Amino acid sequence: MKKTNKTSRFAGMWNRFLTKLQDPKVLEITVFAVIGIFGLGAGGIYSLGRIGQLEEEIAVQKKRQEIIRAADFAKSRLKSYLKTFPKNGDLNWWIAYILSGSRKVGLKVVEYKPRKPHGNIAKIGQYQGMILKFSTSGTVKNILDFLRWLEYNKYSVRVIHLRIQKELGTTAILGDFTVAVITSKSQIKSAAG
Repeated sequence: MKKTNKTSRFAGMWNRFLTKLQDPKVLEITVFAVIGIFGLGAGGIYSLGRIGQLEEEIAVQKKRQEIIRAADFAKSRLKSYLKTFPKNGDLNWWIAYILSGSRKVGLKVVEYKPRKPHGNIAKIGQYQGMILKFSTSGTVKNILDFLRWLEYNKYSVRVIHLRIQKELGTTAILGDFTVAVITSKSQIKSAAG
């Protein structure tokens, strides 16, 4: 009996609802409410899919931003590194630069032999390495001061080899230097042929 009582109660509520729906204003409000509920449900499902797409797009943009930051950092490092290359670093410029450095420390350059290095390792974009060999004459202090000047100057100069020996018949010391420098490829071709 209880089942029929609940069923009859539900049927009564349903009948009253259907009776009220016969009123056009109540019907209009009910139709808009049902459409709104379905609309919100469909919109919510659509927005969940769209949120997933937006999250993927945000992740891609964050990676892009990291790459841009890394590229900007690399550009700034490259600019600071390129400052160690002389703007007019052709063969003649390097010869004059090395000679002026040797004069500053009181060292006499006896012989000078520039040459281009062989192999791909010497090429750096538009720049190329060049080997400068020269012999000097002076005191041990002069040679050490010149070595210090070469190693700590503002340009990209590296001492590859140094041989020191006493000059026969004098008190002078001979120093044979092999130095690597960076210059433009076109400047090497025109100057050292």
